[in-house]
Amino acid sequence: MFSTSNRILTIVSALAVLPWAWAESDLEKEQQLLRALSAARVGDYQHALPIFRRLAEQGHPSAQHNIGVMYENGHGVFRSYREAFVWYLKAAEQGYAKAQYNLGVMYDGDKGIPRNDAQALFWYRKAAEQNLAPAQYNLGIMYATGQGTPQDNEQAFDWYRRAAEQDHPQAQFNLAVVYATGRGLPRDDVRAYKWFSLAAQHGAIRQAIIHRGTLAERMTNAQIEAARRLVEAWRPEGGGLPPE
Repeated sequence: MFSTSNRILTIVSALAVLPWAWAESDLEKEQQLLRALSAARVGDYQHALPIFRRLAEQGHPSAQHNIGVMYENGHGVFRSYREAFVWYLKAAEQGYAKAQYNLGVMYDGDKGIPRNDAQALFWYRKAAEQNLAPAQYNLGIMYATGQGTPQDNEQAFDWYRRAAEQDHPQAQFNLAVVYATGRGLPRDDVRAYKWFSLAAQHGAIRQAIIHRGTLAERMTNAQIEAARRLVEAWRPEGGGLPPE
């Protein structure tokens, strides 16, 4: 009756500044990075790339990640998954969560490198532990399906929950399915209704409305009212990445 949504391996391609503790003497470098980001956001990659590259070669993980994004998407350069991988790895090894996530996606989706579930799991976990919701969601999928790791419904539930609390719609949908089916924990129709409702608010998950309607047929009016109160009271966690 209920089914989890398919994994959506969305590339985190937003060009973002690392929460970097800039020394005062590095103010000019920070200004250069901001100029590159501004140029990239309006599609002026020819001006952005030299600045990113110069900073990346000095070891700045944000610039390294952004060069990876440009190579992966062919923005101002010929698309090269190999080059994207090289730059993501440099940033990921310095702890940059979005680059860690993108490495997981590359290992998971065979983009320019051989598929490697163990490496995908490793990098997703690195990013998920920094509270990056897409990584938490994909990690939940891997545990739910036993991809690269023994199947573990409790771990899947935990990672779905962490991403769902940050308003990740696919995680909210999958968490609702877990509650509705009792997969890995006791069934809870009230919480299932809550998470189907929150997922449905995004509009993209049309199945959420259908599943919520099916679920409501076996619920009492009191249960539905309790679920609606939970929806009204819910607020997303800050989450994401550390403040930039």
